[in-house]
Amino acid sequence: NNYNVTTPNSAPFQQMGVQPGDVTSSTNAAPFAWARNGSRIAYVFGPLGATDFLRVTDGSGNLLVSFGHKDIFSPSFSPDSRNLIYVGTETNGAQSLIVVDADNRKREFFPARDNGGSRESFRGVAWGKWIYFVSNFTGAFEIWLMNEDGTGPRQLTTDRRENGSPAVSADGTKIAYYSKQADNSYQIMIANADGSGARKLTTSGNNFTPVWSPDGNWIAYFSSTVGDIMVIDKNGNQNQHLTKCQPSQRCQLPGAWR
Repeated sequence: NNYNVTTPNSAPFQQMGVQPGDVTSSTNAAPFAWARNGSRIAYVFGPLGATDFLRVTDGSGNLLVSFGHKDIFSPSFSPDSRNLIYVGTETNGAQSLIVVDADNRKREFFPARDNGGSRESFRGVAWGKWIYFVSNFTGAFEIWLMNEDGTGPRQLTTDRRENGSPAVSADGTKIAYYSKQADNSYQIMIANADGSGARKLTTSGNNFTPVWSPDGNWIAYFSSTVGDIMVIDKNGNQNQHLTKCQPSQRCQLPGAWR
């Protein structure tokens, strides 16, 4: 709420400039998820600030279904828009990755996977050619991938600092994520879908939660340094403001770009 969208000079933004509108009046966790075919939106909600319901609406905000699960966050739709994955917490406090299929049936990946006597924690999940997730299974929070059936988990980042918020380009060939650097800043990284060829996209400030444009040429992200949502091209050029927050307001993390 209460932010203004700027209209950068670059061609992909020429049709912008309209004021944003609310799809839902209340969400308790960011970001939300938008199915690639535009048919559904998923967001976290709960009474009094809780995060124990996942609501799925159509593109106009009409409620389709609601799932109850303790401490839900990071919903992501499959590339075909049929299935949904999110992070949930079990009654015993363990986290797991939960998939809801087109018939609203749930299945879990890695429930309480043993981590040398401590519980594995998750910080995000995204669905592309593979399912990407953030886990501390090897000590620090790193980016992992696995097959759609939960097999073949493989760690992609290994710097043992902190990595998070994986996002997949629409064609599935690239991923973006934030990574804590040696100077303790947080920068947006871009890599091939298998994790190879990783390179730094942003170079200053602290930046989080990348989101790809539908054509794969742009990435929106949140800069906590300037308190705005920024946009940058895939080559690290044309870095510019997408929102202009007033001093008394705060622009939150970008959710989805469709």
